[in-house]
Amino acid sequence: MKVINSEPDKSVVKTIICMHCGVTIEYVPNDIKVLWRATEIDGGIEVGMGFECPNCNKRIVTKRI
Repeated sequence: MKVINSEPDKSVVKTIICMHCGVTIEYVPNDIKVLWRATEIDGGIEVGMGFECPNCNKRIVTKRI
């Protein structure tokens, strides 16, 4: 196995606008982590996935499961 290009392929790079400070952020799936886990009243679990804005450090949720 050999890395021929260390830049992420454009097919996996996504962009999002931080709703707190307005900057546009590029991210790849590897940047996403669990931000919180919550137990719902019915016993289910909600998980927030995303990352912190590199500009204002506020949480950016990209997915809830």
